[in-house]
Amino acid sequence: MSEPAMLCDETTLPTAMADLESAERFVVWNFRRCVLGICENNTEHWTHMWRAFVDRLGLEDGTEALTSFFAIVRALENYGRHTIHHHQPDCPCLGPDEFRIVTLIAACQGRRPHEARALTNALVQPEGTADLFQAAIRFGQFLTSRSLLLPDRGQQTQITGDLESMPLPSCAIH
Repeated sequence: MSEPAMLCDETTLPTAMADLESAERFVVWNFRRCVLGICENNTEHWTHMWRAFVDRLGLEDGTEALTSFFAIVRALENYGRHTIHHHQPDCPCLGPDEFRIVTLIAACQGRRPHEARALTNALVQPEGTADLFQAAIRFGQFLTSRSLLLPDRGQQTQITGDLESMPLPSCAIH
């Protein structure tokens, strides 16, 4: 039996960074930086992240939120059901995996546990669901505490199908 997945109606969901609200761009940009820092073993990306988190959340909350954010990325890295596609930090495109991560955090912020669980199950293997779910909840709480609210796009998505049917990025990783 296949795991539930989040399928997006590509006609109404954002496909470019310009389509996102500020808090969503913050999440995607930092996700891209985090992944590149890991892949390239380049601390410059993490320095940029550190500054962004401290600027938006303050020193104490920024530090703790960054820890939660790294936990999200580590859960995806360690338990991902597929390779998570991403773009370079300044790329104007928005990939489906990047949007799923934003949607997961928004579901956690909006207290939509069924949607958050479905996304978690779609993104990671069973042994990683608790790690990803808890990290996303904690990160969402830090954003909420600083009024960085991700919009509720839950009505534009549906939970159905399997992971293989999820659309891949329309442009290559760049």
